[in-house]
Amino acid sequence: MFVSNIQALLIEQCTEGLNKKNNTKYKYKINKSLAYGVLKNRIIELLVKPDKSKIMEELKELYLKNIIPIRPNRTVNRNTDKYRRRNKPKVVKNHKDSY
Repeated sequence: MFVSNIQALLIEQCTEGLNKKNNTKYKYKINKSLAYGVLKNRIIELLVKPDKSKIMEELKELYLKNIIPIRPNRTVNRNTDKYRRRNKPKVVKNHKDSY
């Protein structure tokens, strides 16, 4: 929970200037799953080392490199019935029991 709160604060700081820079078709946001993966590998350094500004800048750069477009009206209906009809695989016993 603590790591995700730090991640949310960093993402909020990075997204303020994100859409101002890009003059493209879509608005962009930071990929949260990649951001969490980057942060979890560096959280110990962030908490232990006295020079936190260098690590924070490195994280912000990595966050801004991993952006994804926000595509409006993207909904995909899932077909849940296809999983209901699926049979369980048969387990074949190819060897004797060992006693």
